Amino acid sequence: MHDRGRYAFGDGGRDTGPVPRNCGERRTRASCTVHEARVLKTALSEIGRQEVLRAIAEHDELGAEEFLKRYGYGYGEARALLLVHEGRHYPSKAIVGVAHGFLPGRATLRPRDFTGGIASVVRVLEGLGFTVRDLRETGEPAPPAEDLLSGLLALDSATLHEPLALLWAISRVENSDRLHTLGRFRSEVGDVLAEFGGDNAPDPERAFHELSRTGAWEVVQSGDAEPRAGFTAWSHERLRADVAFRTRAINAIRARFLHSIDDHEALLAFVGLADYARVDAVGTSTPGKRPRSGTATARVRDVARHVKALHDNQCQFCGTRLRTGFGFHSEAAHIVGLAAVHGGEDVPENVLCLCRNCHVQFDTFALYVDEHDVVRWVHDGSEAGRLRRHPEHHVDPAHLAYQRSLCAIEPKPVDHS
Repeated sequence: MHDRGRYAFGDGGRDTGPVPRNCGERRTRASCTVHEARVLKTALSEIGRQEVLRAIAEHDELGAEEFLKRYGYGYGEARALLLVHEGRHYPSKAIVGVAHGFLPGRATLRPRDFTGGIASVVRVLEGLGFTVRDLRETGEPAPPAEDLLSGLLALDSATLHEPLALLWAISRVENSDRLHTLGRFRSEVGDVLAEFGGDNAPDPERAFHELSRTGAWEVVQSGDAEPRAGFTAWSHERLRADVAFRTRAINAIRARFLHSIDDHEALLAFVGLADYARVDAVGTSTPGKRPRSGTATARVRDVARHVKALHDNQCQFCGTRLRTGFGFHSEAAHIVGLAAVHGGEDVPENVLCLCRNCHVQFDTFALYVDEHDVVRWVHDGSEAGRLRRHPEHHVDPAHLAYQRSLCAIEPKPVDHS
């Protein structure tokens, strides 16, 4: 690894995040911001056209996904402003950061090093004769959801502080401002880390800054004002407006990083995401949601009784007919959850007859039904069985497709050519 020399931005392993070496350790991050901006400006001014072309060549050789992963860049907002070269598009910030590493005695700039925002990157590239396109102004679509999911999963897997902070932030997208002050973040995320982060949970401020590595998070500092951070505009809008993607992101974070936490339902309830714990969870995380009435509860029982009778209590996934001391037992599993966030209905088309084991696995996003009625495991896609149908019980394929979308916890490949 190259020594960062006089343009170093500090030790990223420190709990408080990178602080310029010329800033005294007792100075706050806010008091170092002006100095950091000057250091960045000086560092960027050294980059020449040749270094940018070398970074572009490496991007072409490695491919977009490997290039961004290798140098610690996410997707999201990084793809709002694209460098255009010979008809191809490149993530502008990542190209400039890698180009800096081609300077003698210099290291690659990481996302957190760009304290001045994307504008400084645009000035460098345009000053060297390159074209930068702003997709927000041209009306072109935002980066694909797969890119955003890839970015959200670019976390430090060694500790729980980043994924827990991310869950907290996702819980705020519907009913809170996009950007959160450091004080609020430290207080509320600190409570989450104290409860679920283990014995040696780091200072929440570390996650406040380091989530910018995902490319879906930004830190905003204005003068001496308290810094604010949150999802980038496009990332926030995607998570706010698309409930299916929001659920999918929550599931992906849980599956990738939170194996050591035993009670996921307690965790999600703690951060305000109770309705996302299971397919058929009906929690209290949606403000203003009324509890189910007695009439509605009776209707659910009637639908469940009808579906289970049609299938004679035999599981539609594995065929089990569980005998009890007084007859047979099966359970009615809703495909699209009844919680307000999903809007599922109490109708036979939205219900399956399952044994207890399959119900738990389906309800906790471990199983899904593919387009050909094959029941598959989420973790590896292998076959777990086949959906057995009944001529008098129509199962809505749109409901199965929706539940399937929530289980896609790995980003799908996207062609960025």
